[in-house]
Amino acid sequence: MTVYEMLYDLDFKMSGVDNAQYRRFGHEEKFWLLNQAQDAFIKAVAFPHLDEHQAFENTQRTIDDIRNIVVPNLVLTATLFDKNRRIYSVNLPRNYRHHVSSQSLAVKSGCKKYLRNFPVRHGEMHEENAFSASDFEWEECNMSLVEKGKMLLYAKDDFDIRNVILNYVRRPVFIHAADRLPEEEFVLPGGERLTDFQNCELSEDTHQDIVNWAVLIATVGLQQGDVSSKAAGVALTK
Repeated sequence: MTVYEMLYDLDFKMSGVDNAQYRRFGHEEKFWLLNQAQDAFIKAVAFPHLDEHQAFENTQRTIDDIRNIVVPNLVLTATLFDKNRRIYSVNLPRNYRHHVSSQSLAVKSGCKKYLRNFPVRHGEMHEENAFSASDFEWEECNMSLVEKGKMLLYAKDDFDIRNVILNYVRRPVFIHAADRLPEEEFVLPGGERLTDFQNCELSEDTHQDIVNWAVLIATVGLQQGDVSSKAAGVALTK
């Protein structure tokens, strides 16, 4: 579906919401609803809070749903962040959203290896435990994601880390049809000006689901009594 088709579908499905409260949503509000719905959909598919078994690479359907915003094999330079504790730091890209997998290029006595990165919990004594510490021979490296868009890599005294090969889910572009506005531009709250139009980047199979989520968000926002029926419609997309 194009953005215009998504807006038409949204108008059709929101007619009851609008009429019940004598509320007419403007184009800007519809853009915002579609993007909130897209954001919620990506969270539910790529990194659900409660159900670990719904990770998006478990089924072909979910892989296809967000394949267009998965960035593979991005090479990032690692720098020594803490010399005493042998911690390396990597700056994540600005459009980073969710870690899928990564490897570290490590060097020991002239020998190079790619180590698989394993996330660890903050505050754990993982490097003090021989069974869970990073290990060049076992091709394993512990890492954690911290504030300010950084990845920390925990090396040992006997090897160095040169770079990281990252696979990640990026932030999607903002869905809009600014060319339908009188000014022919849409200004985001952060000040960025959007012109022309932008279709949804996700798989076309997700577009009606995103519209359904947008209707649900609007319904909850207006405290409509038929929230349960809208929620049931969204549940059918799972």
